[in-house]
Amino acid sequence: MSADEPEHSSAHTDVRPPLDGTSLDEAAVHARLGAIFPDGVPNIYRMMLRNPRVMAGLVAMKEYLAGGELTETERCLVALEVANYCECSYCIVALSHYSVHDLGVPDAVVDAAAKGELPGEARLDLVVGATRALLASRGKLGRAELASYQDRGLSFAQILEIIGVIGEYTVATFSANLDRTRIDPEYRLG
Repeated sequence: MSADEPEHSSAHTDVRPPLDGTSLDEAAVHARLGAIFPDGVPNIYRMMLRNPRVMAGLVAMKEYLAGGELTETERCLVALEVANYCECSYCIVALSHYSVHDLGVPDAVVDAAAKGELPGEARLDLVVGATRALLASRGKLGRAELASYQDRGLSFAQILEIIGVIGEYTVATFSANLDRTRIDPEYRLG
């Protein structure tokens, strides 16, 4: 891989066939969750199993987007922006914990993003800025704004991927807010 190519997450690059929404296999959903979260399924996903079809759609989206052009850190910061935008305390805490403890993102980067500030790294600032613009405009970026993001290094495909992550985490944040999902103890430990 050249230095110009985006790094991909190695955790989920084995894109499997989508879960069949017409004849839902709940065991397959549970197996997929176990593969994604080998140390235990977080409360939000256990809560969302109340509707296995929605959960299957979310799992499929998570798996497909994990093989995209954005890095896992970039996807996580997009998700954190959605959590901030939707005022989802569960997702803010869980994503902050995951970013720092599992991805190794510096505390300062995550703290800045959680406070609505830019992370302070050029590429991450670009991704977070584009996410904020997409959320604020509900996807209606002007041609000049879109061209500006593209000129600074975000391809149209990557902007669409940001929209995909926004969709994924809109489902997650709305669900957590609806249920007022309890924050997992391991996420509260810092």
